[in-house]
Amino acid sequence: VGRDFYDVMGAAAVEKIQPYIERVLRGEHVEYESELPWAARGSRHIRVSYSPDADTSGHVVGWVAYVNDITDQKLAENRLREAARLEAVGQLTAGVAHDFNNLLTSILGNASLARLDLPPRSPVESSLERIEQNRGRELTHLFTFDSATLRGDPRVQFLMDPQPFNFAAISFSTG
Repeated sequence: VGRDFYDVMGAAAVEKIQPYIERVLRGEHVEYESELPWAARGSRHIRVSYSPDADTSGHVVGWVAYVNDITDQKLAENRLREAARLEAVGQLTAGVAHDFNNLLTSILGNASLARLDLPPRSPVESSLERIEQNRGRELTHLFTFDSATLRGDPRVQFLMDPQPFNFAAISFSTG
């Protein structure tokens, strides 16, 4: 209150919203979302609604702006999208691990059956024995990746507590 609009917003932000201001001063109702470099608070995501303020003869003398800082909402949406992406990767990886494990089980079963039919002191017995010792089974843990694992990972943040939006009504005058 009592501060110049351009000082509050900063030159970069004013330049970015100038086309919207020009539209509202022509009498249009304007709504938009944007990320603005805010002089005092860093980059912020905002949802804005501008309505023209006209005098009794219908001439636009200013505008009323409803500005909602939606930065926290955008961050939560991005985290939710990332969590969903990681969940999808986890499901895909689990499917690959399952298929790999099925193939490995077939190989191990066939190796066991082949050993039963070998003559004593067969040169392939040691190879079949190594296969049976599950040499590939430890690889399946590389594919284990699910939401329970992710929830324990400090790099993954799930939904934030929803915060109420802070609406501010600001009236601007051109004179």
